[in-house]
Amino acid sequence: MAVDDSSAPQGIPKSGEISPGNTGANRSINLVKNIKTSTSRTEGNSSVNSLRNWFRTYVGITGNFSNAQADGQQVNLSDFYDTTILGVIVTTRNETTSQYGTNDDAIVNIGGLFGEKYKYYFSMNNQQKVQTVLGSGVSFTGLPAGTQYNLVVSSYDTDDTVAQPSASFKITVAYDGAGNVRGQNTTGIGSFGSSTSPITFTYSGGAGRGKTSNPLYMLQGLQDPSGRPYGTSMSYP
Repeated sequence: MAVDDSSAPQGIPKSGEISPGNTGANRSINLVKNIKTSTSRTEGNSSVNSLRNWFRTYVGITGNFSNAQADGQQVNLSDFYDTTILGVIVTTRNETTSQYGTNDDAIVNIGGLFGEKYKYYFSMNNQQKVQTVLGSGVSFTGLPAGTQYNLVVSSYDTDDTVAQPSASFKITVAYDGAGNVRGQNTTGIGSFGSSTSPITFTYSGGAGRGKTSNPLYMLQGLQDPSGRPYGTSMSYP
């Protein structure tokens, strides 16, 4: 299964008409929610209050959602302006065989999904890479196995301004075994997933030296337990 985000909303605009439902692909709050959990444009029980509660928990300030108040407190449609949900697709290649395991040539490949779809910045291991062509991704090379790195993701709007605050996750590259990723914290703020829920890469034929993993998908913020699972089985739409 794979993610095809070509028809996904790029995010909620910074101004103008928006609503829970039928205001067009890029002006429907429900269709942005659909990035993380299957939601139709005319989803039942789509009150602005229930949408606020969901976006507060599973998107939050990292996705530019500005209302952190409790259930039943004041909420305005304008609180949803400029809200986006970033996604990433990640693979890793294990370090190759050497007598002492010192080739230090593991690779991490990453590309941006969803979000503003203009430009993605990725920062890891004191390197910064830019993705300007959708679907192309970038690679970080020369990595020693067994090392954990912070990988920071930023997206930029069509006018080359920051689309939303950065989010990051931790990734460990491997030698004989399997690499893994995990979130930065337990709140999902500034994080892809939770630090308490690591996801292990899978490999066709099993993990091993020089093996490239299957793609792994993650979305910004905590995973909705009833939504799209982070990992190799995510699909969209």
